[in-house]
Amino acid sequence: MRALILSHRPVIPLFGGDRVRINQLISLVAQRYDTDVMYLANTLEECGLLSKEVPRRVHAEKWFHYPRWQRIFNLSTTLLNNKVHIANHFNYREIRRWLASVADDYDLLIAASPAMSPYLFPYQGKKRLVDLTDSLTMNYRNAANTTAGPKKWFYTLMAKRMERLERRCRKEFDACAYISEVDIQFIQDGSKNVHLLSNAVKVPGEADCTRYDAESQELLFVGKMDYLPNVQAVTRFVERSWPDIVKACPQASFTIAGASPAESVKALADNRITVTGFVESLSPLFQRAALVVAPMVSGSGIQNKILEAMAHGCCVVTTPTGAEGLTDVGEALVVKPFEEIASACVDLLGDWQRRRQIGAQARQYVSDHFSKDVVSRQFDSILAAINKKAPLK
Repeated sequence: MRALILSHRPVIPLFGGDRVRINQLISLVAQRYDTDVMYLANTLEECGLLSKEVPRRVHAEKWFHYPRWQRIFNLSTTLLNNKVHIANHFNYREIRRWLASVADDYDLLIAASPAMSPYLFPYQGKKRLVDLTDSLTMNYRNAANTTAGPKKWFYTLMAKRMERLERRCRKEFDACAYISEVDIQFIQDGSKNVHLLSNAVKVPGEADCTRYDAESQELLFVGKMDYLPNVQAVTRFVERSWPDIVKACPQASFTIAGASPAESVKALADNRITVTGFVESLSPLFQRAALVVAPMVSGSGIQNKILEAMAHGCCVVTTPTGAEGLTDVGEALVVKPFEEIASACVDLLGDWQRRRQIGAQARQYVSDHFSKDVVSRQFDSILAAINKKAPLK
């Protein structure tokens, strides 16, 4: 049995939530099928690395170099047609030609993101899966609700267009995967081909977990720092919450770790706030963090940054938006409205034993709900549903 996965970007180097998600999908498929992967690459340096890094039956990788001028031109067509911008951005004629020549060689065709789903619409006689991950419709709506002016107009328009694309995916694909029950509940259209596929999270050994220190006053935020919800989270936190924390805890410091920090994030750096940019490993940061904060005001789906911190035994403080998709979490996660984030941080900075207790519960929660075995069973259920369907004539 052979499967082909279409990705809108290379998986290697492995950073950012979308690459982590695609890597998981490749691993799940490659354990069950002879798997080939096609992806778009912005630079030639990103090409040809996948088969060396992802073992177990990844037979071949096919890449298309996607130059900057082509991306800019494709994005500009969003002003002229009725498609969501990600569908325009990753619309590449050469992929369509190549896919038409190889599609019949595969038993299962997979779009690893909504951006790649339009490539598979023509293949109605084939078994097809799309990993929609988050509901981007919900993501764009949340962004529209937290911005103003031209940005609000843009995100409102993209939400409408993304809703059409997601609806078509649910209508035409044999299975559509979402990362959380929150995303599934958001659509509420009764689709029978919608399935849960969580992110598996590795729980490290005790030696790599948070080392609670009564004197530690370091706060940590992790995430890809050109992603709008992350940018909004840290900038608002620094503007509205950080002054109150520093006033109550004069030794407090704040580290913002993640690739590609936006200029507005870089501008936050001072003698108390560190903006690291990309780091090879987050474990040292998790080990010394007194608190991990995720003061999200927009976004959708389960936050990888929160699950990874919880897996390391960190005490995490977040908002209801950040906690979306985490059910039955109990006291393993501190969830507060954004307006109460500062006071929650101050209270916890003064009680290291409470932080350690919450961190231990967090680590157990991730182990119980997001293990590789749990996600593997979810994926097997998806494949079973696909294979029950009779192929179209």
